[in-house]
Amino acid sequence: MYENNCGTLALRTGETIIVHPKEFINLAEKFKINILSIGSGNLKKINSTIQKIR
Repeated sequence: MYENNCGTLALRTGETIIVHPKEFINLAEKFKINILSIGSGNLKKINSTIQKIR
């Protein structure tokens, strides 16, 4: 896991980030964080989880 100069958090294949869902969503909204995922349908899963929590 690393952070580059433009403020992007990237995970390599197989790496995991664990967050408190409600707190993460609040921070994501506050700082205009976009959640992106490439491959295996993870983005749909993340969006589904966010909608359930809201």
